[in-house]
Amino acid sequence: MLEARPRLIDLATRPLAGNQAARDLAQGELMDRLAHARPADVEDSLGVATRRLERKSAPPAWRTALGFAAALALLGAILSPLLRAAWQEMKELNPLYGFFSPHYSHLES
Repeated sequence: MLEARPRLIDLATRPLAGNQAARDLAQGELMDRLAHARPADVEDSLGVATRRLERKSAPPAWRTALGFAAALALLGAILSPLLRAAWQEMKELNPLYGFFSPHYSHLES
């Protein structure tokens, strides 16, 4: 039971890794609560809580892939109209500036 306590405290405070002061405060609070809990309650729930936090600590691969695919779809939905509008603008300005002409160079004029 005693060796499970540091693992539980580490897993429970891992989301606070960026803020060391908050993590230290949370670790102290957890240590205090575990020290004052009834031993029968702690023995039963400590293992369950540790296993639950271990399962939740890493997101599943499919969820990460789904988020990445959604981000790509959103990026495509945003960029598609912008690129289409830019292409139309270039086609309209082509007679004036010769964007698509190999004979005209903006550096020479």
